[in-house]
Amino acid sequence: MDSTRATALGRRQKIAYNLAVSNKSNPAPRQFKVGDRVKISVPPERIVDTTVKAVIERTDGLHLQVDYGHDQTALVHSRQVVVE
Repeated sequence: MDSTRATALGRRQKIAYNLAVSNKSNPAPRQFKVGDRVKISVPPERIVDTTVKAVIERTDGLHLQVDYGHDQTALVHSRQVVVE
């Protein structure tokens, strides 16, 4: 077997293994609904209490329209939600 092909085959197996391991270690996706109170991580390294105003499903993942502070809103990715 060609060494280049063997290396490529090894990489594919490694990627497949990493995906399988990461899928097992990730918990089930969290469900959000309008009115939920969640904490989100906002740059620069702040955590704020928010209220979910809308749940938006996109091809790149789940996004939340949240309301916090005085008349402040943000569209955040679900991975920004802080798990307590």
